[in-house]
Amino acid sequence: MKGTAMKKEPSIIEVLQAVDPVFNAHLDTLHMGGTPWQEPPCYRNAETGETYLHLAGGIGWPWKDVPGFVVVIAVGKMPGEKGDAPLFTCMDELEDHRIEGLLEGCLRLRDRYGFRQNGNLFQTWYGDSTCFATLVNQFNLKLMEERVQGIYLSDPIDYQQSNYFELYKRRTQSLLTRDVAGRKSLTLGKCSRLRNYLQSLPLDAEDCPAITALGGVVYSLMVSTPWALRAQISEATTNDMDDFETYATMKGWDK
Repeated sequence: MKGTAMKKEPSIIEVLQAVDPVFNAHLDTLHMGGTPWQEPPCYRNAETGETYLHLAGGIGWPWKDVPGFVVVIAVGKMPGEKGDAPLFTCMDELEDHRIEGLLEGCLRLRDRYGFRQNGNLFQTWYGDSTCFATLVNQFNLKLMEERVQGIYLSDPIDYQQSNYFELYKRRTQSLLTRDVAGRKSLTLGKCSRLRNYLQSLPLDAEDCPAITALGGVVYSLMVSTPWALRAQISEATTNDMDDFETYATMKGWDK
């Protein structure tokens, strides 16, 4: 892997600057100074012009004789829906029987989908953080020698539940089911391997790396909605006793 990890794949993702900071109107009426919040950025696909709220990746480790699987998901807005109703799109996929092959794939895919353009993307990948932990650690130690950030894993939400695979499978199936308007909340794009696994999955399947990778990502994203998180902008604290006295009087603290 020496030298391969340093080869950077061109990114097709452009970061669109977040809107100007939003100030808390209520606190502003108290004359205590602004409380600015920075809305999260959004992202543009330079190849298609599509815009996304977030991008994330997942890993399903090899299981029995089935190769492991890596998938990248983009989150957009469902057309015609109010608010941030998510539309999930499968952007890319790969499979490999080798753990190192999967991790090397993660390096290439994260570069292609915006890792170097924004520090919020692909800091962790959704996947079992304990399975093959020693091999993942050895891989990351090699990256450290090349001054490259490693591939770090975060367990998908509810992964510790005994029925996690059923949860992820059913969530995926529900997102692939058309609503009353004929729309799906999950599109598979050009990910033909994923499509084949979904179509051929036995009813009594206990696991499937591709479904675990895909389902773990979309299930976790629907629960955590990272694209909706606003960051408070830290500012230097100023001591304005006149404003504080006004605020204390309004609250009755001067009595």
